Amino acid sequence: MSRFAPIILVAGFILAFALTASSGPVAMAEVEMPEHAAGTPSCLRADVDTVGAYREVRLPIERDDITLEGRFFLPREGGPHPAVVLLHGGGLQRLNDAPLFVAPLLARCGVAALVYDKRGTTDSTGLWATATFDDFVDDAGAAIETLARRPDIDARRIGLIGFSQGGRLAPVVAARHGQVAFVVSVSAPFTSIIETRLYALDQRLRRWSLSGAALDSAMTLWKQHFTAVLNQDTEALSALDEDIEEAAHRYGRSVLPPAFDQMPQTPLYNSIGRDYTEEIHTLRIPMLAVYGDRDAVVPVKRSVLALQRALQDTGHKDLDIQIIPFADHSFVDWTFNQRIKIEETVIDWVIDRLEAMSSGASMNTPAK
Repeated sequence: MSRFAPIILVAGFILAFALTASSGPVAMAEVEMPEHAAGTPSCLRADVDTVGAYREVRLPIERDDITLEGRFFLPREGGPHPAVVLLHGGGLQRLNDAPLFVAPLLARCGVAALVYDKRGTTDSTGLWATATFDDFVDDAGAAIETLARRPDIDARRIGLIGFSQGGRLAPVVAARHGQVAFVVSVSAPFTSIIETRLYALDQRLRRWSLSGAALDSAMTLWKQHFTAVLNQDTEALSALDEDIEEAAHRYGRSVLPPAFDQMPQTPLYNSIGRDYTEEIHTLRIPMLAVYGDRDAVVPVKRSVLALQRALQDTGHKDLDIQIIPFADHSFVDWTFNQRIKIEETVIDWVIDRLEAMSSGASMNTPAK
């Protein structure tokens, strides 16, 4: 197994957290901090003048009968350029939410970047509430195809960076739409949708000081709820209402599943039961997965194991997994109440892989 050594800037020192895929933490050491933090690409250093290094243009993405509103950050010099499509996390995230802030940083470093509104949000057409994860996968595929047709983009060097839900789907996009050179998944779950949601709910209820019998009762109801949703068992969902109402009198309504007549319609609920493991195990392109070890939304250890089983056990040779100490799902270090600049780690990895790619070696080659 390969070693991976994430770093984090802590109180004037770089804390190296070395890991192996099989044995967990093996070393931790403090070293003096250089003038610029290790891993910071030169194009992102404060003393490097990058004013006017890129331009921003509107770039709509046409797919079937919908139009996705996109913003495209294109380096001014040189070309054809490598490019990245950035994929949002879950919920009704808009173009102006994360990962928009990463796009201009990539463009400063010579990598074109496209970010777009999800279908049915802001200026994108289509319906969000009825969408599935498969729709989002194919929307991202349309974005890849849109970039590949441009003469100012090197179609052999287009990659994906996905955040949370987008990180879950990014390798699926690569497997389904072969014209992808690399994948980065940030805080991405690779456990099942239900397992991921149950973990996040358990963590949330514990933060709300629910414990003991109250926590067990609430989580049992959530498990029964998701099982009935998975099985499309409307009778079981309706029958659960009485138990939910009884528990609400004891623990409060906010900690419990929705009633049958208040069931949400969201892409997550529409996609419960989808398993992409068989699709992503064919990937042979470079992949980076980055996590914070204090993530309360994604079960990190289980996601790492699931990803390794899906890729490394079938012969994938360039899977880099980095776990950042003290960081949560959004890479905030609550010990020092500061945000960790994970974008520097990601962009440094992307630049390294792009520089290493020889002509024709970046294409996704499925397993035989």
